Amino acid sequence: MGGGIERGETPKQSAVREAREETGFSVKIIRNLGLYQEINNQNEVTRNTYFYEGRVISGKFKSEFIGCQGKWFSKNHLPWDLTYRTKQKINNALIFDGKTFVKRFRKESLFSNLHLLLLHPIGAWKYILDKYLK
Repeated sequence: MGGGIERGETPKQSAVREAREETGFSVKIIRNLGLYQEINNQNEVTRNTYFYEGRVISGKFKSEFIGCQGKWFSKNHLPWDLTYRTKQKINNALIFDGKTFVKRFRKESLFSNLHLLLLHPIGAWKYILDKYLK
């Protein structure tokens, strides 16, 4: 899941709201796992992504997008169409050692998610046109 922080919201409040909007579930944040900071070539932070562990407390799955099936996956059988960065975040959550982490990274290269071009060619080309060829 992911989304933007709205005016007046804390990152934690945003995570709870986004979970409800994107899944239909009400969640309780258990703990802050970490912070991902995207940096540019001048080593300046251009984006913060907050990472929480949460638990479903109520609700029934409601897909935000057509085609979303809302399934649970084991760590060894994740869907092939996840982005490289999402797989990294899942792995970081699994090795969480009780301390909040801060990880800095540069923007993903187009080639780190080449498999998505094969799985979703129309959506991938729209993304490429919007993101890289404007």
